[in-house]
Amino acid sequence: MILEDGQTIAITWDSKNVNEAFLEHKSKEYLHDKTVYETSIKEKEPLSLDDCINEFLAPEVLDGDDLWFCSCCKEHQQSSKKMDLWKLPPVLIIHLKRFEQVGNKLCKIDKLVQFPIDTLDLSQYIPQGAGPQETTYELFACLNHYGQMRSGHYTAFAKNKNDKKWYCFDDGRCSVVEDVTTLQSKAAYLLFYIRKNHEPIDFSQIEQKAEVPPDPNCKLM
Repeated sequence: MILEDGQTIAITWDSKNVNEAFLEHKSKEYLHDKTVYETSIKEKEPLSLDDCINEFLAPEVLDGDDLWFCSCCKEHQQSSKKMDLWKLPPVLIIHLKRFEQVGNKLCKIDKLVQFPIDTLDLSQYIPQGAGPQETTYELFACLNHYGQMRSGHYTAFAKNKNDKKWYCFDDGRCSVVEDVTTLQSKAAYLLFYIRKNHEPIDFSQIEQKAEVPPDPNCKLM
């Protein structure tokens, strides 16, 4: 068997097989191999939002069952695809993928993702030729999910634009967030950013539209 980059082999041993294959004192040494320990530590380390964006924008090779059909040669060919950020919106919503398929089952991912609160700078992800644009954002809301794939509970954090304080919304309860670092949790699911130079909308200045009179020719069935 030849392993490709990134592929691993997992072997599950019960106590009987371990004792049959190794001396008892040697089996403990194998079970505490440093590579197993290093992998376990790496899985527990938090990710950064930059890690997630880099993974999202990384080139993807299309092969196997995902071969691309070439309209010129009329055959399926191995190819690659890549996404870039060409034009950034005034309001940026980032959806963290919190699920993965393990066998035939969808499982929730409870990995901690550290994301910036005051300044998110996306300038490094804008390709040359995209044109000048504002690339800095600040977080103004965060949606959280607690539980599993088919059940759970939602809460939200939001920043008041007037008093600049963060608030936690949990069903009918609303409370001030004393420590903003608590926003970065394993439950964070949707991140809402607003561009720093974006002018806020003053809804009080928007005139209320008059109601459209009903069409006399329209009859309700």
